[in-house]
Amino acid sequence: VAYRRPIDEDNDGQQDPGSGEIWVVRTDGSAPPTRLRSFIEGHLGDTFRITHDHEYVLYDFKEEGSSIRQIYAVEVGGDNPVTQLTNPLSGESSYYRMLSGDAKTVLYTTNDETDGFGDVEVYATPTSGGPSVLVSDIANDAIVLPRGVLDAQGAVVVEGNFDGGDLDLYVGALDGGDFHGVVENDFFSDTYVGASPGGTWIFYENC
Repeated sequence: VAYRRPIDEDNDGQQDPGSGEIWVVRTDGSAPPTRLRSFIEGHLGDTFRITHDHEYVLYDFKEEGSSIRQIYAVEVGGDNPVTQLTNPLSGESSYYRMLSGDAKTVLYTTNDETDGFGDVEVYATPTSGGPSVLVSDIANDAIVLPRGVLDAQGAVVVEGNFDGGDLDLYVGALDGGDFHGVVENDFFSDTYVGASPGGTWIFYENC
């Protein structure tokens, strides 16, 4: 289990300066809690999850005096090294959306244009750190959200209104090699519900 708590170095029950700490503890109670990070400066945002391979805790963080948030991973084992996973060229914030089934890929959205709503896109990046890959390669001024990872296909289902109208459904490869529409129309919105085992079929609502 990953959890947050206020900073209290002297254990006097009073919160010390800073935005908090990230801790983990085993659910079987076989070991005491472990503190992974303490944030004296800057601002700790959401603590998203422990990856299901138990390797990392994902969270977002804003540097002191900045309004820009980025996604980080701290290792649960060893000396708890930290990796910044996102740093878009636009300088805009990155928003965690979901994790692949093997816990090796983080999907997030960010604005490709500086200082505005602009061109919102879906990216994939390794949980262990490394270059990000653009998944939704379509210029837009739109709502774009990854909704379900198709692990067997190495792909993700994306809801987007790239045409400026209602939501349609797209599938993008996690390696950025392909992005195509699977349900596109000019009436009502198509919203993702789920996928068949193996990801061959997508179930959706049109309303």
